[in-house]
Parts: sequence; C-alpha cells; structure tokens
Amino acid sequence: MSRYVFPLFWGSLMLSSSAFGADPLSMGLDSLGIRFSDGTVQTTAALPPLPANMAWVAHNGGHYTSPVDAMNQLRDWCHADSILAPDYSRCTLLIAPGVYELGSNQLVMQAGVNIVGMGVKTTVISGEVDDPAQGVGSALIRGAQRTALRDLTVVNTGTFVASAGIYNMEPAFIIERVEVIVDGKASFNTGIINEGAESNYTDIRVSVVGLANASCNGIENKGMGSIEINRARVSVSGCTDNTAIANSYAVNLRLVDVTASAIAIGTQKASGVWSSGSGLTIQDSRLEGRTYSLGIGSTSAKIINTQLDGPVGADSAGLQCWGTYDNNLAIKPC
Repeated sequence: MSRYVFPLFWGSLMLSSSAFGADPLSMGLDSLGIRFSDGTVQTTAALPPLPANMAWVAHNGGHYTSPVDAMNQLRDWCHADSILAPDYSRCTLLIAPGVYELGSNQLVMQAGVNIVGMGVKTTVISGEVDDPAQGVGSALIRGAQRTALRDLTVVNTGTFVASAGIYNMEPAFIIERVEVIVDGKASFNTGIINEGAESNYTDIRVSVVGLANASCNGIENKGMGSIEINRARVSVSGCTDNTAIANSYAVNLRLVDVTASAIAIGTQKASGVWSSGSGLTIQDSRLEGRTYSLGIGSTSAKIINTQLDGPVGADSAGLQCWGTYDNNLAIKPC
C-alpha cells in the first residue's frame, strides 16, 4: 500500500493582542482556526513532520492504514545507519487510535523496531489467527529481538487448533502497558507465549476465555530463557484445563506484583501458577486456582509475601516460602 502524507498539528497557539480581551464563552472553532468574540481568527502553528525512522498507521491521514503493510514496507521509512544499526534499531511505528482488523494476517515485528499505540483500548489490533501446528504461526503478533510492544490492546479470536495473542522467540523483547485478549474457540488458547528467550513484561493485562474440551493458558513460558513479569493481571476461564501462568522446561521465571487467576466450573481444572522450570521467584503477588493456586516442580522456588488462594502442590526440595497467606490473611505454609 502506498504511503500518505500525515501532517501533525502540535504546538502552541499564536494569539494576537485582541485575543486577551475576548470573552472565553464566545470563543469557538471554525475552518480557519480559533475565532474570538471580536471576529478575529487565530490559526495553530504546525511543527515539522515526524522525525526520521518513524511512521504513522491511521485509518485516515497516516503513512499506512495497516500495521502489517507498514512492517512489510519497512525499508521505505526505517533508514537506521547500516553500520551502527544493521537491524533497523531505533525505528518506531506509531499506531493512531482505532481498531485495526488484520483478519488471518499475522503482524510480524522486526528487530529493533518498536510498535507503539495510543493506549490500551484506544489502539486495538484484532484478528482471527490460528495454527494447526501450535507454533509461532498461531499468534496475532510475533515478537522480535531488541524491540518493544507498547500501549495497545491485542485481540485474537482464532478458531482452529491453536490460537494466541503474542508469540516471541527472540531475546530482549519487551511488552509494556499492553492488554491481550484471546476469546478462544481453538483447542489450545494462549495469551502470550515466550519460547527460549529473555523477555520482560510490565503493566500487562491478559484474559483468555475458552470452551470445554480445550486448554487455556494466560502466559506460557517454555524453553531456555529468563522471564520477568511485573505488575500483571492474568485470568483464564472456560476451558477444561485452565492455567493462568505456565512455566516449563529450563525457564527461569520471576513474578512481582502479579495476579494469576484461573477460574473453574464443574470438573474443570484451574491453576494459578504451574512451574516445572529450573527456577521460580514470586513476590508480592496473588495466585488463585481451585486445583492449585501454586503447583511446583521446579528445582528451586522462592515465594515471598504472596497470597495463595487454593491448594499448593509442591514437589521441589528447593522450595522456600516467606510470608505466604490465604484469602483470609491466615498464614499458609507452602
């Protein structure tokens, strides 16, 4: 898709001396600018367009109307120095307010290129992406190394075997101030999957809702890597097997100020956190699950000042707990 000119009108007003005596209640806007009660008109001062290595996605007036098109045509607007930044470091794609429906198209991020919306529920990227192989193709957004995804909502409603909101396999991937919703009709429904990479998630909300005879995971960490999650709210429900945060294989996971809630109905399974990875640290958090609030098979685990609302299943000689309590604030040993 071709690019469009997107003028930005940021800046202060240029006011004449006659404006200072105007009645503010009679001021208004028209096609020329701000019109005062005495009939004078003042226009706004326009600043230059976006700096180099930045582009806008917007339904009207942007460089592109789809984030997929913007990333596919990255070389048209991202011109980072080929020696200092051979992988397009320090480029940013801004997405204006609105809902951007991608259908079955995956948004593939590129190394060093940040994607930034205008806020949760203000910028929404929506689609119906799924994958029969339960791999990276199951996600609406695929992460990249040394890059960040910020300030937007991701909604995936895939219906086939596996459907996820975000899938990352690259190091130094950051998610900040992002909401992920998977309204799952697939067999395997996951909000965020991190496979074999070092990542950091801060101020995130993940909600996964599925159907009977299916599996729901809020955040799944697997493979080699080190993950830190701060200030997160993760909830799953509706599936036969529900786990808010699953940590497996050789992943080291650190949770700080995280609510991990799995809701079960009838015979459904529900676990707040289940970890069989090599290391787990949970601090100042709340874990809820009827099957397990916390299931531990890690070689080492430290649980600090955390509410455990549900049974604890521990099969780890290295488990250490300080200040754990139940939903009645009674001491609850691990």
